[in-house]
Amino acid sequence: MDVGADRRSIVAGGGDRGEGGFRSAATPPTPDPRSLGEHVVAGYPNPVLFAATAMIGMIALAGIAVRDSLILIELIQLALREGLALEEALVHAGAVRMRPVLLTAGTTLLGNLVITLDPVFSGLAWAIIFGVLASTVFTLAVVPAVYFLVYANRPGHGLLRRMPLE
Repeated sequence: MDVGADRRSIVAGGGDRGEGGFRSAATPPTPDPRSLGEHVVAGYPNPVLFAATAMIGMIALAGIAVRDSLILIELIQLALREGLALEEALVHAGAVRMRPVLLTAGTTLLGNLVITLDPVFSGLAWAIIFGVLASTVFTLAVVPAVYFLVYANRPGHGLLRRMPLE
């Protein structure tokens, strides 16, 4: 088959296997409706994954994630000011903050499980549920690891020097 015949069959809507010929000139080419706005997760179609309510959920989630991480860093710096070594300060702050972070994540997750049944707000609930799970892992594992990598070889381990007031 020559290249011109391939091009003509694609433009005309038919293929080389006999599944159709030329379309009517009055019928405009239309996209496949199955490809519009539908996402597949684990083999199941779910059209509500990224709606406007999911974006609102991400904004709400940002407050939880940032607050947990900032409180953890504050506790690390308090432990360093008390004279603990960097590794001890990281373990101490992680141990102190683990229960509140897990309780916050658990209550948020359980509260949002009910919202997943609502057709309008299910995107918000799924965004918050998976975001809380990810931010919990980041808060308890990634934040201390990155703090150690950034401040292990710096004098003061990230503490600012306090200037005496005049």
